[in-house]
Amino acid sequence: MAALNEIVGYCDSYLRLGEIQDYENALNGLQLENSGQVTKIAAAVDFSSRGLEECAKRGANLLIVHHGMFWPGLRPVSIRSSAITRSSLQHSDLNRISRSSKKKVN
Repeated sequence: MAALNEIVGYCDSYLRLGEIQDYENALNGLQLENSGQVTKIAAAVDFSSRGLEECAKRGANLLIVHHGMFWPGLRPVSIRSSAITRSSLQHSDLNRISRSSKKKVN
């Protein structure tokens, strides 16, 4: 089992999160935290209810995505967005990290 804070710290450092400017709604980094332990990691392009369901099925409790929870910007809760929110909260032991760097990191 790995500690979430160690994984997040490594990702932030490796991708130079503080140095590289990105789309303002990217909000790169940890977006939703669980108990702090990671047993299995999953990755996806977009944050979605389908991705969350797959994580639950496969036992992943860290989801790393390119387009995070807030990519579309802040919007009112709609039927679609409330389904994703419900799904997120149902899988309460799932962490979400967004990484959306448009610049090449060497």
